[in-house]
Amino acid sequence: MKHKHFNRLLSMLLVVATLFGLMAVPASAASLENSGTVTIQQAGYGNYLGTTKGNSIGGGYWKYTSNDGLTGTAYCVNHGLKGVSPSKALTVQPYDRNPQTMGVFAGGYPNRTLEQFKELHQDDVRGVNALTEDEYKYATQLAIWASCGQLAIPGTSFTAGRDTLAAPTADAQKIRIFDSVKAILSLSQHWTKSLHTGLSLRAEEDKDIRGIEVLNEYGLEGAAEDNEDGIKKETINGKEYYTRVVYLASATSTWIDGRKTKVYSTDAPQGTIFVAENNSPLETTQENGATCYLVDTSRQHNTDLNSNGSEYYGTFKVCLPVDNVPDEGNCTINATGGVAQYNLFLAYNPAASEQSYIISDPGYTTLDAQIPFKWSGTEETETASLQVIKAGAGGAPLEGAEFTLTGSGGTTVTGTTDRNGQIVWRDLPADEKYTLTETAAPEGYQIIAPMNVTLTPGRTEYLTVTDDVERGFTVKKVDAQNKGSLQGAVFRFEQIDGSYMTTGITGFDGTISFEGDELPYGSYRITEQTPPDGYVKSDRVETVKWDGTKDVLITWENVRDISLTIIKVDEQTGVSLPNATFDVFADGKLITSVTTNDNGEARVTGIKKEAYIEIVETAAPAGYVLDKTSHGIHIDPYDPATEDDPVLTVTNRARPALRILKYDLTSNAPMPDVTFEVWHDGDLFGEYTTNASGEIFLYDLEPGTYLVKEIATDDAHVVNSTPQQIELKAGDTQTRELVFFNSLKPGIHLVKVDSVTMKSLPNVRFEFKLVGGSYRQEFTTDINGEIDLSKLTPGAYEVRELEAPEGYLIDDAVRVVQVNPDENANFVFTNTPKPALRLIKTSSDGTRLGGVHFRIARIEDGTHYLDRITDDNGEINIDKLEPGVYSIKETATVADHILDLQEYHVELFPGQTSTITIENQKRPNLIVYKKDADTGDPIPDTVFTVRAADGHSVDEIKTDSQGRATLTNLLPGVYEVSEKSVPAPWLMDAPSQLVTLYPNRDHTIYFENHKKPTLTVNKVDSITGSPIKGAKFEVWYGSNNTTTGELNSLGTFFSDENGQFFVDLLRDGWYKVTELEPAAGYTIKQPATQEFYIKGGESKVITFENVPKNAIIVEKYDSVTGAALPGCTFQLRYLGGTSGTGGTVIGTKVTGKNGIAMWTGLNPGAYVLEEVDAADGYNIIQSSETIMLADSGEQSVVTVRFTNAPDGQLLIRKVCSVNPSVTLQNAEFKVLYADGTVVGDSNGVYRTDENGEILITGLTPGKSVVVTETRAPAGFILDTQSQTVQIKEGRTVSLTFKNQPRGSIIIQKRDSATGQPLSGAEFRVTTAAGCEVGLDGVIGTSTLTQNGIFTTDAQGVSTPI
Repeated sequence: MKHKHFNRLLSMLLVVATLFGLMAVPASAASLENSGTVTIQQAGYGNYLGTTKGNSIGGGYWKYTSNDGLTGTAYCVNHGLKGVSPSKALTVQPYDRNPQTMGVFAGGYPNRTLEQFKELHQDDVRGVNALTEDEYKYATQLAIWASCGQLAIPGTSFTAGRDTLAAPTADAQKIRIFDSVKAILSLSQHWTKSLHTGLSLRAEEDKDIRGIEVLNEYGLEGAAEDNEDGIKKETINGKEYYTRVVYLASATSTWIDGRKTKVYSTDAPQGTIFVAENNSPLETTQENGATCYLVDTSRQHNTDLNSNGSEYYGTFKVCLPVDNVPDEGNCTINATGGVAQYNLFLAYNPAASEQSYIISDPGYTTLDAQIPFKWSGTEETETASLQVIKAGAGGAPLEGAEFTLTGSGGTTVTGTTDRNGQIVWRDLPADEKYTLTETAAPEGYQIIAPMNVTLTPGRTEYLTVTDDVERGFTVKKVDAQNKGSLQGAVFRFEQIDGSYMTTGITGFDGTISFEGDELPYGSYRITEQTPPDGYVKSDRVETVKWDGTKDVLITWENVRDISLTIIKVDEQTGVSLPNATFDVFADGKLITSVTTNDNGEARVTGIKKEAYIEIVETAAPAGYVLDKTSHGIHIDPYDPATEDDPVLTVTNRARPALRILKYDLTSNAPMPDVTFEVWHDGDLFGEYTTNASGEIFLYDLEPGTYLVKEIATDDAHVVNSTPQQIELKAGDTQTRELVFFNSLKPGIHLVKVDSVTMKSLPNVRFEFKLVGGSYRQEFTTDINGEIDLSKLTPGAYEVRELEAPEGYLIDDAVRVVQVNPDENANFVFTNTPKPALRLIKTSSDGTRLGGVHFRIARIEDGTHYLDRITDDNGEINIDKLEPGVYSIKETATVADHILDLQEYHVELFPGQTSTITIENQKRPNLIVYKKDADTGDPIPDTVFTVRAADGHSVDEIKTDSQGRATLTNLLPGVYEVSEKSVPAPWLMDAPSQLVTLYPNRDHTIYFENHKKPTLTVNKVDSITGSPIKGAKFEVWYGSNNTTTGELNSLGTFFSDENGQFFVDLLRDGWYKVTELEPAAGYTIKQPATQEFYIKGGESKVITFENVPKNAIIVEKYDSVTGAALPGCTFQLRYLGGTSGTGGTVIGTKVTGKNGIAMWTGLNPGAYVLEEVDAADGYNIIQSSETIMLADSGEQSVVTVRFTNAPDGQLLIRKVCSVNPSVTLQNAEFKVLYADGTVVGDSNGVYRTDENGEILITGLTPGKSVVVTETRAPAGFILDTQSQTVQIKEGRTVSLTFKNQPRGSIIIQKRDSATGQPLSGAEFRVTTAAGCEVGLDGVIGTSTLTQNGIFTTDAQGVSTPI
C-alpha cells in the first residue's frame, strides 16, 4: 500500500551510531520525496554463490535517475525476476516498513566504500583484503534480499526466505563473499527503529525552550548583576561582554561537516562575537557575507526531547559588547549544518514478472534552526506573549500545523505554523488561564492532545510542541515452513458494523500497510480472499480494533501446495541457466509446459494427486545443446513426510566455439581481410574473412572435426597454404583457437651519406638489377638520402651508383645483395666531399671580428684569387675547393683595430676542412674623469684638449653628466691632456697630465677642481633669536694668502625677511664684514666687524646680533597641547602716559612658526595688546592685555603669553533601530546652540552622508548644542525626540539617532489558471483605523490614481506602502 508520509528516516540503533563517520560522503543532499518517477540502469552483476537446492543465485547492482535529475543507488527486491527496461519509468513510493533494509544500505555498497568496509571488517570477513568491488556489490544485493525475507542466510538472524544461501567451505572467493553478506547483516539487525532528523537551538540543556528573553529594570547590566535569565558580564580578550550560553542539538550525527555546526547572526549589535562555553575562540568561516562560527556538536547523550532518545549537541556563548548594546533590543541567532539522514523509497513496477527496486536518498541533508534573543527593561503591563514551536519527532520544525489558543476570560486566537514551525501571539491578557488546541496536524502527523498554558505578565512564554508520526496497521504474509515473505495474497478489511470495506495485496516483502486514518479507525474483521500462487488459502478470521494510538502488526502464515522445482544449470560451471523450456508429464500425460527464470528455476504447481512426474527439455538455453534425456520423480502430495518441495536438477552442455586468429609472422600484428575455407566432417562449412582484429569467431557449433585452410591474403604477404585441423566437443567451456602466421615479401633499403659527417645525401641516382633476371630499375635517393624498395621477388640484386652528388667523388663499388622472405636488405653508400677552408678573425680579447677584408689565392695558381670579408661571426667559410697550399693576406680591418700586415699560408686536403685563426690588436681609448675636489661629485661640461707628443692637437672632449669624457680608437703613443674650460662655480685649478697609450689597453686619468666659496650672513634679535630684516652691511675681499693684503669692497647688502643675505662665486682668501646700520628699532651689538678666511670649496656662515629698543613680545600657544601657534593676528594700541582708553593703533603682527610676534622701538607709556584674528580651528581671545613700558632711561622688553582653546566637533550618527549595523543616508537635522543661535551657514540644517553621519567642526567649547531630526530617510519613521550635548575643547562628541523602518505591502495580481502576472488591476488600501493609503495623510509609493486607487504594473505588482 502507498504511504502518505515522505519524511521517514531509517537509522541504526544508537549502539552503532558511532559508525556514521565511516560512511562515504554522497554527492548531494537532495531528496526523492518530491520525485515522481525513476528509470533504472544496471551497473554491475555477479553470480558467485548458490542455494541449498543446488542452483546458483545471480545478483545485480543498479543505479536510478529520477524525473527531476537525481541519481543514486538501487537494488532489486525479488530474486529470480527479470530486470526492468532502462526506458521504463517506475513510480516512486516511500518505503519505511523495514529499518533493517536501510541498515543494509548504510553498511553496504556504495554508502560505505570498499576501503571503509575492509577496514571495519578485518576480524569477521575471512580474506577481506582480496574483496573486489564487484564482489562487494553482489554481497550487498544478497543482504537486501535477506532483509526483505526473500533469502535465508545461515549463521545470522535472517532465517526466513523461500531459498537458503549455501555456506561455502573451500573456495576462498565464495567464503569472503559469504562472510561479507553476514557482516552487512550483523550490523543491519540492530536497525530496529526509525530515527528522525532535527536541528534546534535551545535556551536550556534539558528543556525545549526556543527563545531567550531578558526582562530587568536595568536591562542586561541589571540581569548580569542579579544573575537573572542566564546573563553574565565577562571580560574576554580585554573587552567586556554580556554573555548567554546557548545549546545547539541535532537528533542525528553531524559527521558530514566534521561534526561541527555553523552559528551566526545578521542583526546582532556590532561587535557581537560567539565563543566556546569556556570562552575559548571558535573557528570561523565566511558565508553569504556573514561570519559563521563552527560549534563542536560531536558530544552525544540521552534525552527525552526527541523520539530518538538521544542527540548530538554542543554549547556556545553569545557575547554582546557592553559598549555597543542598546538598553532594549533583540536579535536572532541562526544555525545551519549537515546532518545524517537515511530515507528509502520503492521504485514500484506493476508488472508481476519484472523487478521492483528499493532506492535511497543521499546520506545527509542540510537543516537550519533559529532562536530569538530579546532584552528590555521592566514595564508595568498586564499582557504577555506566547511563542509556539511545532516540531517533529527529531525536533525539526513543522510547517502547516493549525492551533487555537482559548483563554478563561474569553480571549481566542488562532494561527498556523510558518516554515520555522512557529506561531507568535502578543498582547495576550496575562491573568487568563489558556488551553492550546491543535486543530489540524501537518500531513503524516497526529493531532496532539490539548495543553494548558500559563503566562507571566511582561514576558514571552516559549512552548515547543513535539509530535510523532502516525501509527501503522500492517498485515504480513509468510510461508508457514520457511517464513519467507509471500507476495500476491489478497486480504479483505471490513468494519464489523459494515460501514467500510477495502482490500489489499501483499507486496514483495509480504506486507500490506496503512498509516494513520488511511485505514479509517474502527473494529475490523480481516480474512484472506486469495492465497499466493502455490499456497493453500487460509480460513483464519482475525478481529482487531484500530484507533491509531499504537502500531498493529498481524502475521499470517500460508501452507504451500506441493510443487516441483526444476533447476537448470551449466554442466561444467553450475551457473543457473534461464530460458530453458520443459514439457511436464504426469503418469505419461502432458499437464503443462514451464520455462526457467533468471535464477534458472521453474515451478510446476497444481499437483493434486500421487503421480510419476516426467520432464523433457524442448528448448535449450541459447548457446547450449538440447538435453533429450527424460527426467522423472515420484510425488505424493499427501505424504506427511513431504515438507519441502521436491527438486529436479537438469544440466546442459554448452555448444562449442572456434576462434581463428591471423598474425604477421614477424611483428605479430593482427591481419584483417584474410580469407579461409572451413570444412566440417569433410563438408565445406563456409568461407570467412578475418575482421579488423585479425579474427574469425564461430560459435554455437555442432560437435565434430573442423579443417581450416587459408586461400587468400594481402599483396604484402605470402599465402600460408598449410591447413590446420581441430576436434570440437559438446560441453567445451573454453573457446578453441587456431593461429595462422604469414611471412612478408622481401625488400631493399639503401642509404646514401657523407663519408665524414654521415649526413644523408639526396638526389643520388642508382641502378638496381636482378641477377639472372630481366628486372632493371633506376631510383634516386629522397630528401633523407634513402631508397626503400618492398614486395620484391626473392633473389640476388646488383646495386650500382651512376652519378655522384655535386661536391663529392663518385663511389665506384658494385654491391650484390641476397634478399629472402621476411627480410629487408640494408646497406650504405658513402662519398668523400671536396676540401674546405675556414678562416677565423679574432680580436686580441678573443671576440670575433666581422667586416675584415682578406685576399685568398692558391699558390700553384697565383693569378686566381678570392676576396672575402668576415661575417658577423668573424668567419670566412669556402667549400668545394681544389686541394693545395693557399696564401691569405689581410687588406682592411675595422676602425677600432690595427691592420695585420703579415701573409699566412694554409694547406687544404680532400674530405677535410682546414682552419686558420688570425688575431688583430685593438686601438686604445682614453678616458678622463672630472670631479669636485671636496665632495667627489662628478663635474659635467668641462672641456679638455688632447695633444700628441709632437704637439699637434688631436681633439677636444667634454665631460658628460657623470663627469666623464672619452676619446676612442687612438694610435699607441704619448699624449698631453689639459683643461680648457670649467663650468661655474668651479675654479680651473687642475694641472695638465701626460699619458702613454698601449695596444689593447684603455687608459683612465682623473682631474679635480674646488668650488668657488660662498658667504652667508645671519642677522638675529639678541633676546628672542628672531631674524631681523633691514640691517645694512658692507663686505671686503683681501688676498688668498696673507692677512694684510689690499682690501676690495664687494658692495653693501641688507638682511632680508629671513634675517640673511648671501654672497657666492667668491675666490678663496681673506674677507671682512661690517654692520653699517642696524634695523629700525634696534641698536648695533659689538662686535660690528668680523674678519675670516674662506678656502676654495668652503661655505662660510657668520651671525650678527642687534639689541632691540623698548619692545613688546607676544608668545602664542595651544591651551591643550602647549604647541606654538603660528598665524594668530595681534593689534597693539598706544594709550600714552600711564593709563587711558582708546589710543593710537601702532600696528598688527602675525605670530611666526615659533608662535612669536614682536614690536620694537616703542616709546615709554601704556599699551593695549589684543587678538583680532585667531588661528584656524581656534577661538579668538576676547580679553586684551595692558602693558606699561617704564620711562627709566633703560631698555624695557616685556613678554606676554597667550593661550587659545581649540574648537570642538560634533558627530551625528543615524542608524536603523532594528539592525543598528545599518546606517541611514539623507536624514535631515536642525542644529542650534542652547541659546537659540543656529550652527553653520545653512540655517542650522544638515543631512547624513552615505555613511549615515554628519561631522560639524568649529564649535565653541563649553556651549551646549541641541539636535532635532526634521526629516526621516525614505522608508523610516521620524524620530521626534531632540538630543542635547555639551561641546568640549579639542574633542569630538557624538550623538546617535535611531529610526524605526516603515512596514510595506506588496500586492501581486495573477491569472488563477496560468499564474501569469496581470497589469491594470485596481486596489483601494486602508489602514486599521480606516484611513486610505494615498489619501488621509497616509503615504503610498506605487502608481496612485486620483481617487486613492493603486494600479498593478506590467509585472502584476503594486506596492502601496
